[in-house]
Amino acid sequence: MLSWGIIHPDAHGKGIGSALVKFRIAEMQKLGVEEIGVRTSQHVYQFYEKMGFTLKAPVVKDYWAEGFDLYEMELF
Repeated sequence: MLSWGIIHPDAHGKGIGSALVKFRIAEMQKLGVEEIGVRTSQHVYQFYEKMGFTLKAPVVKDYWAEGFDLYEMELF
């Protein structure tokens, strides 16, 4: 399971987040992990969709805090 990987807003759109996620996935795969999940919010889920993750469960409204929903996603 991936945990929060936060990139400073000034660095968004420069490929840093994608490179970080790809690196983390590669390292997990070296350890034999076959299914990788991430728990995120509506503010970031589209980024993970671009990385190949799909929604695993129904969205849980206000899970993290008011206005921050849970998007549980997985990569096969």
